[in-house]
Amino acid sequence: MKKTVLVLTAIERAFYSATIEYQLIDPILKVANVRKDTRFVFLALVPFTFFFVRGDKRRTFGLFQKRRIELKKRLKEKGIAIFFIPVLYPLRHRSFYLRWFEIPLFIRMNLPILLFFQIILHPVVIHARGYPASLLAYVMKKMKRTRFIFDMRDVYTLKGVEAGVFNENDLSFNIWHSLEKKMVNTADGIIVTSAPFRAYVRRIGNENSKTWLVPNSVNKNRFYPNEDIRGIVRKGLGVDERFVLLHSGTFSTERDIALAVRYFKKWKKHKKDSFFLVLTPNKRKTDTISKVFTENQVSPDDFKILNPEPEEVPDLLRAGDVGLHLEGKALATEYCIAIKDGEYLATGLPVICTPYLKGITPLIEQYDCGMVVDPEQDASFEKEANFLRSYGKLKENTKRIVEDVLSLDVASETLAKCYGRVLEGE
Repeated sequence: MKKTVLVLTAIERAFYSATIEYQLIDPILKVANVRKDTRFVFLALVPFTFFFVRGDKRRTFGLFQKRRIELKKRLKEKGIAIFFIPVLYPLRHRSFYLRWFEIPLFIRMNLPILLFFQIILHPVVIHARGYPASLLAYVMKKMKRTRFIFDMRDVYTLKGVEAGVFNENDLSFNIWHSLEKKMVNTADGIIVTSAPFRAYVRRIGNENSKTWLVPNSVNKNRFYPNEDIRGIVRKGLGVDERFVLLHSGTFSTERDIALAVRYFKKWKKHKKDSFFLVLTPNKRKTDTISKVFTENQVSPDDFKILNPEPEEVPDLLRAGDVGLHLEGKALATEYCIAIKDGEYLATGLPVICTPYLKGITPLIEQYDCGMVVDPEQDASFEKEANFLRSYGKLKENTKRIVEDVLSLDVASETLAKCYGRVLEGE
């Protein structure tokens, strides 16, 4: 008889998230191909307001419905079911970081749904992505003794402070920190994304045997160099004669936007053909980003901001020459290996990152596939000049880091071992 794994997400738009598709669904699909004795079921508890975008309800509901149908069909072909369940609380994206008084209502509105699926499916393991989903799984273990995997992904307490929802040492922060310790020490398996993150978990008190390092991975079938596509895209964007510094994804904070723009100005001063291409999914941030360029006196001819659909990102990345991951020092920065890092590298773009990103910087240096620079401290262009002289070698080295560390195959292999350990209850 097959054992059931229930894969749980909460307070996330799971049907329109490249993060969830690439970092959760794709690896589990590969694991499912190997573990024929295991049945996987996805359960997404989605606030009903996430099924559309305010101000454009009709169009976005139709777009998201199309994505749900496509994703359900794709998983059904693999024998996997996925359920998108509308929930009544919370309703705002900002509430992903639940304050202390929101936690009881979140549990009350979401736990009965999980309990229903528990009764129907009898899962042996709940694989919970993120802290809110893991809190539900933790409560379920207390009630039904169902094993669970705490897929941490980010340090929730610290990211909540960076998002402006918590303050360090306020009641919400302290409650979540206490819950974090309980979930870490109760979970049957813990997934972290970087070596510093694993060290963070060990400091909480978790035994090493339960912690699995699964970096944010990249699917080489989606992200890969292609010179023909590169030429077409660059010509279409009008940058075929430019050296393109590219930022993909959201900026962690608004001050990081200014940091990236100021750093681009340094490149522009020394390398006149430099161009800054920003790919961000958040259309509402476009005006804010554009304003920072204008305030820093960057010509409109030297930058472009696009809001691509997820399937458009691989081709647009090919237009770049360098991938930027510039973050100032912040509470959660040191634990980060961002999704964009793997996507840049798999596309053949050397990565320029700040030294505070202690999850990725040792790998960039070890594999010699980019440059670590602090724009606030390194005023000269010496590092960048060396980078340009070594550009061909750096670009070639991007293949090795993807093969050894960041590929979907590596992530799936580790995840399969995690499942094996947890399913057997070792």
